[in-house]
Amino acid sequence: MENEKQQSICEGYYIIKTLGTGTFSQVKLGQKGQNYAALKFFKQGNEEMQLEQFNREARILSNLKHQNFIKLIDCNEQLKYTKKNGTTTYKMGLILEYGNNGDIFSYLKYLKKFDEPIARFYLCQMIKALIDMKNLNICHRDLKPENILFDDEYNLKIADFGFATEYQGLINDFHGGTIPYMAPELLEKREYDGSKVDVFALGQILFIMMTGCFAFQKSNHSSYKLIKEKNHQQFWQKMQNQLKRELPDNFKDLINKMFEYDYNQRISFEECLQHPFLQGPIANLHEIKQQFRDQKLIIDKKRDQQIYRQREEIKRQREEIQRRQQIEREMQEQMGNDSTFKSSGQDNSNQEKLKKQKNKLMEKYKFNFKDQILKKSSPTQMINEIVTCQERESLFIQIIQIFEENDRITKIHKNKYKLDVDILDEESDVKYKIQIELCDIGDEMLRVDVLNFGYDPIDFNQTLDLLRQKIQEQQI
Repeated sequence: MENEKQQSICEGYYIIKTLGTGTFSQVKLGQKGQNYAALKFFKQGNEEMQLEQFNREARILSNLKHQNFIKLIDCNEQLKYTKKNGTTTYKMGLILEYGNNGDIFSYLKYLKKFDEPIARFYLCQMIKALIDMKNLNICHRDLKPENILFDDEYNLKIADFGFATEYQGLINDFHGGTIPYMAPELLEKREYDGSKVDVFALGQILFIMMTGCFAFQKSNHSSYKLIKEKNHQQFWQKMQNQLKRELPDNFKDLINKMFEYDYNQRISFEECLQHPFLQGPIANLHEIKQQFRDQKLIIDKKRDQQIYRQREEIKRQREEIQRRQQIEREMQEQMGNDSTFKSSGQDNSNQEKLKKQKNKLMEKYKFNFKDQILKKSSPTQMINEIVTCQERESLFIQIIQIFEENDRITKIHKNKYKLDVDILDEESDVKYKIQIELCDIGDEMLRVDVLNFGYDPIDFNQTLDLLRQKIQEQQI
């Protein structure tokens, strides 16, 4: 663990890193002795709304006793939080069990899909937990692979109850959810049965576990329309052409029933357990642990390799900058003032070009670089970091120009190197929001932080990779 004096601390937990940031909350990893926990802090804003959300989530987590739900360790409206500089503040938050072995999405990213017996095992774990939740009149409303974690033994832990709600009868509240997992009644803002929207989301998760891809990106896409119209044969023919392989008939039948357009006709969790697909061979935990531990070593190795490549790229950038500076100095020494004048003239030309770009963007987006303040942060070991030695203003201009090409920048924040971008899904005409901010992580390095607000994680990672590639192309 890092030097404790340089770490923030909350209720005895030393803050290691940020795990995720959402619209209303931020989750950090904390360590107390040998134990880890996820600390979820609710952002300041509408105090009444935040308190209501905090109380609801704490109450729901307190009531969920099934072993496959993430456990609530503690909750308080006034968690004592001491910052690195020694100042103390109080935060509204939850202290939660931490899934040490990552989430389903992290494994699928490398494995592409699960073996059929493993998919059955985890589907059974999820269904049994969700039946328990249903019996308490609670629905999750944001089931997705990123919210399903693995504990030390590779049992599943369903997490993130930020959009969960208690209910009686049909629901008319349409908050929450992630587009590819949202049932049609949610998207169409029709009243709905809470457990049946979770069945629909679980169908998408099962499809991903078995195939490594989405059945559809949204329940008004052409693929889902085939299911809605009960044209199942054409839907599965399309899927099998895409996947280049056959899929089990009982799997296809279960998916058809879980994706049923009419929630009254949609299969229940209890009926899912009795479905023929779940009567097939099921892996045991010993087999899964062995396979996943081997895969985790591969995943960790790939992560370490990427971090190494990032460091080598930063080292290369610095060496190239130093080399060019040395050449510049030598030319000036050898050629005298005339060379200095020419070199300065070239520099002035580049500076004038950058100045014109800056003025154009400042006028268009109503901000001023003189007012922008670079956020201070610390280096992390996250695999998807974008780190560079570029000059802050030129990097910010480059990022703006990247997203001006195909997407729409909705806001450049005052006093920050931060911008909001709407990314358009052309097929569904739905906009997704991402937020980008530059951070100073010391040693003349900048990190590009990209936050995801409801964008499909697979597409988000593709956007992230494209941004990283374009930034690297412009680096010295």
